Amino acid sequence: ELHREVSYSLASVAEALEVAEGPIACKTRVEGLMPNARYAFMLAACNGAGTSRWSPLSAFLQTPAAPPQSPVNTVATLAQDAEQQVVVTISWECPPELPGSGSTCAFDLQMLPVEMQQVRPSSDRRLVRERVATAKPGDRICWAKALTAPGCYVIEVATESSNGQKSTPAVLTLEARPEAFPPSLADLMVPPKWSEEPYLALGPAAEGVPRFGNLEGTWLQTLLLWGEPALGVEKSTRTLSSSIDVLCFFRRPGSSQVFRATLASEVTTSRLQVALPTHVPMSLRLAVKLDPKSAARTSRQPMSEPLAIMFNDDGEPLQPTWEIWARNHPDGQPARWTSIPQELQHCIEAAWLEGHPKVALQLPHATEGRMAPGSYELTFGDERQTQSTVKKLGPGGWTAKARRSVLSNEDDTIAVAASTDELCVICMERRRTHAFMHADTGDGHLAVCVDCAEAYRAEAAVPGGARAVRNCPMCRRSFSAIHRIYQ
Repeated sequence: ELHREVSYSLASVAEALEVAEGPIACKTRVEGLMPNARYAFMLAACNGAGTSRWSPLSAFLQTPAAPPQSPVNTVATLAQDAEQQVVVTISWECPPELPGSGSTCAFDLQMLPVEMQQVRPSSDRRLVRERVATAKPGDRICWAKALTAPGCYVIEVATESSNGQKSTPAVLTLEARPEAFPPSLADLMVPPKWSEEPYLALGPAAEGVPRFGNLEGTWLQTLLLWGEPALGVEKSTRTLSSSIDVLCFFRRPGSSQVFRATLASEVTTSRLQVALPTHVPMSLRLAVKLDPKSAARTSRQPMSEPLAIMFNDDGEPLQPTWEIWARNHPDGQPARWTSIPQELQHCIEAAWLEGHPKVALQLPHATEGRMAPGSYELTFGDERQTQSTVKKLGPGGWTAKARRSVLSNEDDTIAVAASTDELCVICMERRRTHAFMHADTGDGHLAVCVDCAEAYRAEAAVPGGARAVRNCPMCRRSFSAIHRIYQ
């Protein structure tokens, strides 16, 4: 039992009685109560004549439960297991139960990189949070987990009681150095390499040859060749040490969506005959086939470098070109589309085909296209509402528009050589080659280039598309067909 006596001076009570019309409200602070306990209070008045009777008991008051004690002697260690994985082991002693805190039911353990202390995205594989079962007070508890990446980690272990209270966490800092991690399986495996002449168009594909993507048009029977880098191209073996999956990333004409198809699975030879469509940009990769156990140990599948290809109907390769809108030439030339250096074209085309939002570029030397050496970043647009852009990083950086164009043997005249009246009315960049035909009047309007014509066809084929793509851009009337006009 707790006894507390509170005294008020007669002067203060007299002053309060003069202004008060009823009982005087008095209060005091009682400290030192036990947690998770019930208390009742009685009051008595005391003056020079004596002490009054005690008041009846008040209503019982439940004090809140106290948090449990934090884990004791927390230790974290690093070691490699039998499978060469870096494993962190965390151990601590189960603390004694404090009066009023309830029984210990579990431990809450969190392990996260230092840079994620403020923002903790649940999707990050490095973030670990588990609930560990309790033990008897004084017993030592061990928990182990394989780390996925090196870095500096923060470990927090908190005690959880049966009342739902958590203790102040025991905090440790653990540094896992990169040299503690063995090379990954993807680093140890040598990916296949395309041959110096990686493909050969053999002619039109037969009707029964498998096709992908439900693409229309001409298909060509194509021979793909590759080998293992350690053996050399001229000494490449017909049978490889690992099976290969041949992957194809492609974009449909007039569409900004990226598609992926598997041309063949578990190929054990260094060549493959497949049917490939014409006028469809593609990026081919050779992926090493991994067994389920090996795939679980690596975060990425070993792959070859991308092979970006595109054929015309005759089997000849088409070379897409990425250009930037160059301004302020030192020689006083007007602003114009300028080709990005050839050594960067292939990586840009492959990144665009595989659906990357942007690609980092490094130019070690100046070029004739007036691109200074340095670091660049090309951000891909959807070619409908957002245009691609190139940004030069670092001091004196700038941003310019970018575009992708494919010039066939018939369309190798650049847009600069055409007059304004001959340019496409949509993009104002390439020569007009396609006309919108009107069946009701028997005439047509030569208005757009081949790229914009394909975009019109694709948009018009979608139900519920915008009305603007269903009308001729010249007269705003509906059209019956889009035809190529040869001049």
